Amino acid sequence: MEADITKETEQRLKSKLADKLYGELDDLTRMDSDAQTQVDRLEAERAAVRKQIEILKKMIKEAGLLRTGSSGSDEQTSPQSAAVTATAVDDGKTHKQMILEIILEAGEAGIRPVDVGNEIKRRYGKDITSGLHTQIARLSKEGKIRRMGEGWKTTQKNAG
Repeated sequence: MEADITKETEQRLKSKLADKLYGELDDLTRMDSDAQTQVDRLEAERAAVRKQIEILKKMIKEAGLLRTGSSGSDEQTSPQSAAVTATAVDDGKTHKQMILEIILEAGEAGIRPVDVGNEIKRRYGKDITSGLHTQIARLSKEGKIRRMGEGWKTTQKNAG
């Protein structure tokens, strides 16, 4: 008789354990299904956003527009300077000519190379960052500009 009671108790404990574990399994299965539904909704939303991005990029490219100022930039930009503007024509100027023009316009105050690069990007829509220092070195070697502190200014023969 004692063996029957022990067997009966063991069966009840197994049954309770099974109910508990299957209940948890059902809960987790529902949670997984809910999560998958959310993922599917977010993927559809993301696809729609990506489609809108591509449409806008195409419109910007076709219109020949250029952003002046970047969202990842360290410098503060006003709403006006962060606006999108039409790309200027460079009139066939070389990078050296563009650089010299901007340094000339800076006058006696001089201008830092980073500011020269930013101004070329703003005016002409060109990023010449990779060759900027080489061109400045050439202009300096030719005697057209000279170093002044952190920046550059034109020499006397280019001032007038």
